[in-house]
Amino acid sequence: AFLKRSGSELLEEFLTSEEQVLSLTFRRASSSLWGVYRNRIWYLDIFYINDLANYQ
Repeated sequence: AFLKRSGSELLEEFLTSEEQVLSLTFRRASSSLWGVYRNRIWYLDIFYINDLANYQ
C-alpha cells in the first residue's frame, strides 16, 4: 500500500510539473502568435455565432 501511494504521488507530482511546463510553453507560443491570428480568430467567431443564430 505504501509503494502504491508513493508511486501515485510521484506520478502526480511529475504530471503536474509536466503540465506547468507545457502550459508555460503554450503561453509563450500563443502570445507571439496571438497578434498574427487575432483578426482571423475574431472573423471565425463572427461566422460561428452567425451559424448558431441561423440554425435556431
